[in-house]
Amino acid sequence: MKNLFSEILDIEGVEGVLLFDSKGKAIFKHLKSQAMENLSGLNGQTLVNTFREIQEAELVFEYYRIYLRKTDSGFILVAMNGFAKVAMVRINCNVLLPALAEKIKKPRGISRFFRKR
Repeated sequence: MKNLFSEILDIEGVEGVLLFDSKGKAIFKHLKSQAMENLSGLNGQTLVNTFREIQEAELVFEYYRIYLRKTDSGFILVAMNGFAKVAMVRINCNVLLPALAEKIKKPRGISRFFRKR
């Protein structure tokens, strides 16, 4: 999974990436700095419920920024310092989405037998 996010992590100023599923469970977490370790305790379920209707968002704080992108299976959260290039992060997320959808396929449950025809 880290190789999928390697281009985003290589962007200057990106401090970490977290991937949450649709229920708020952290699927992937890679944080480069100790300052961003506070994000590892983030309640993913609250995040998913709060930003459920949002396609993408950029949250700006005093010393850092957070870029949030909705995917088919949840959310990508990219933590950046104040000087990171958000346009590069956005482009790399757009390129990443098809590969991520292929990597994380929704489980096929018993409901597939009860399809309407």
